[in-house]
Amino acid sequence: MKYEYDIAVIGAGPSGIMAAIRASELGRKVVIIEKNDNIGKKLSITGKGRCNITNACDPEGFVKKFGPCGQFLRNAFYAFSSEDLVDFFGKAGVEMKTERQGRIFPVTDKSSSVVEALKMSLAANGAEQIYDSSVSVIKKEAGGFVISITDKKDIRVKKVNIKPLRAELVPLVTEEGWVKDLQGLGLENIKITFFSGKKKIESPIGELMFTHFGVSGPLVLDLSGEVTALLEEDKEVALQIDLKPGLREEQLESKLIHKFTSKGHSMMKNIMKDVLPNRLIPVFLKIAGISEGRMSNQVTKDERKGIKR
Repeated sequence: MKYEYDIAVIGAGPSGIMAAIRASELGRKVVIIEKNDNIGKKLSITGKGRCNITNACDPEGFVKKFGPCGQFLRNAFYAFSSEDLVDFFGKAGVEMKTERQGRIFPVTDKSSSVVEALKMSLAANGAEQIYDSSVSVIKKEAGGFVISITDKKDIRVKKVNIKPLRAELVPLVTEEGWVKDLQGLGLENIKITFFSGKKKIESPIGELMFTHFGVSGPLVLDLSGEVTALLEEDKEVALQIDLKPGLREEQLESKLIHKFTSKGHSMMKNIMKDVLPNRLIPVFLKIAGISEGRMSNQVTKDERKGIKR
């Protein structure tokens, strides 16, 4: 049986694209099949459309950040580091820059630069690209596979590369209805932690954005794969947002006491303007069980502790 391709990669996400590029670099005849009209749809929206491709961190730093999975990934991080990725895009004509917290973006500040570089790399290495095409059936036959593509002829390949499906780099839906009131509000320099039983997933300091259905933003997108893995186990996952990660508990306590005593006859909704974004204040106080019109000198010790939590 004659096969048209050595390898078929189904799905032109970041991992599928890089797998297709590497296989074709090694001399394999590769086809990549994507149901959308272009590659890297999610890449186009990462980093608020700027594409935060990696972090200026050494391999051991990545091992640590990936927690329990880090040891399994150690060899991969050393085989292809963040420096290698930056070099890869440099050779493709996309210069990179490093911003705060080590985040690396294209100098153009456009994710389209990254997507186009990947598309050109696929073409330069001879990987065929098929778009607007859904795979309907994959049938095993002696020595290979037959792939049926909607509205196109069947193709025959020796190997099929399929990554198990799991939602990653996605916003998350929350049960709380009040998030809709905060739609479009972005929080900077905050920290988030996901809890599920005894398991904890903690983020670095960064950015979060509220949507009409939940939360998004760099911190959420980066950890969404780990969160969806917990949800697959039918576990409840709770999200905690630390609005002031740079302050220790006693420092925050001291700051609140000072504000409440120095402005004792001010309403809580006005006091909190020095601490929180205006749109967040009504929701925050409601969750804390404190009326917006309450005078700050009427807030009890227990209520103040509720604000810290």
